[in-house]
Amino acid sequence: MPNWCANRLIINAQPDVITKLDAIANGQVELTYRRAITASQKLFLAGIAGILKPTVEIVYPPYPELVRDVGALTPENHAFTQWLDLLTNNVELTPERAEEILSLFEQAKIKNIAWGNIQRARRDVMKAVFRKKQFDWSENYKHRVSVDEFWMRCDVLVQTPCYAHGFDMALIIPSLLAVEVNGFNGGLLHGVERGFNDANCRYGTKWTRVDAVVEERTKEAIVIDFDTAWSPSLEVTQCLSERYQCDVTHYYAESGCGYCGCYTFECGECVEQQTDDLIFSEENEEGYVDVVGPDYIVDNLGHFGG
Repeated sequence: MPNWCANRLIINAQPDVITKLDAIANGQVELTYRRAITASQKLFLAGIAGILKPTVEIVYPPYPELVRDVGALTPENHAFTQWLDLLTNNVELTPERAEEILSLFEQAKIKNIAWGNIQRARRDVMKAVFRKKQFDWSENYKHRVSVDEFWMRCDVLVQTPCYAHGFDMALIIPSLLAVEVNGFNGGLLHGVERGFNDANCRYGTKWTRVDAVVEERTKEAIVIDFDTAWSPSLEVTQCLSERYQCDVTHYYAESGCGYCGCYTFECGECVEQQTDDLIFSEENEEGYVDVVGPDYIVDNLGHFGG
């Protein structure tokens, strides 16, 4: 398990922005992109099984078997071909792109195809792929599902509004389609980043969904506390400041490795930064130490990670 880094964002912005950020922090914004990912996973399975085929000859080096045949000029295959273009370009899953993918999923008409009605050879191909991605692709379920259950339940998840249990950073920096299909652990699409690496690079932390607490809110300011794995999510904070044209001060501390800091962003530009080692007290009788400095960290964080 990772060490946890404590984060506090102090955001000053226009009232409408504060309202939006409050909703994001509290998990009150619908995650259309999550439904688009589920739709894409089923479209991928339908493609490798030959249920759907591109209408033109396409080369897709990350997974050549996905486009090995050219199909008939049907509306379903046209929708699949358009989705393949989005996958090839590894598009950002903005709300608009997510809605586009959900529309293509509807046009592909793979909903309500009973698993038992699919030819055995096609089922076997999908089973082989699903075994590789079962752990990653089953994250929306309370248990690890079988491929037949996944195939059928995708239809429900695609249509059911999805909300985060906390702060989903992908609402600030959109996730990438091919990365999401490749999954957190990767190993499916050759040459496409796995989710773990992408998260650390673009978000600055291992997981993009975190529990958050709104410690204070006024008309033009909000204070949000949350913990991230290993390191602070400074990349997300900078993007938030730029997108919403607001001022954000980001305090962070990780007592396990003994580091801390503070960054201030104005409309996306870093205008001030400070990094330090945490200062610890002498060990008490039980062998524990307390964080006693620097003052700017002690005064602004409720706890110090670790």
